[in-house]
Amino acid sequence: MTIKVTDTFPVIETKRLVLRKVTKEDAKDILNYLSDKEVMKYYGLEPFKSINDALSEISWYQSIHKNKTGIRWGITSKEQGIVIGSCGFHKIESQHFRAEIGFELSKEQWGKGIAFEGVESIISHGFEHMNLQRIEALIEPPNFAS
Repeated sequence: MTIKVTDTFPVIETKRLVLRKVTKEDAKDILNYLSDKEVMKYYGLEPFKSINDALSEISWYQSIHKNKTGIRWGITSKEQGIVIGSCGFHKIESQHFRAEIGFELSKEQWGKGIAFEGVESIISHGFEHMNLQRIEALIEPPNFAS
């Protein structure tokens, strides 16, 4: 048994969301929420300042998928049709069947259960379709909402 990160990017649909591959066309939406200092407070990076910052983030998403070291979905609101956050796995360790999970969400979407809905769906995907045996999350103790 091995961890499966497929070449074809999986699309996951929930009641309110479509989790899909992020493209360059999403850069403006990503800049919109990753330029917010409250969103970035626990992200480990400074708030984004330019579209180039968002394009670099998208390149990272694409590279981890290509290298099969992770996968990052754009959280897209069915209602709005735009990317309002992202979630996914990184630091995949095939020999241990594990990955770390992470997510961020536009501040306008906080408190609506959106992050929970997205994360719940990728956890199921990780166990059922990727052969993960362990999913870990690094936490920031003051970040109670996560």
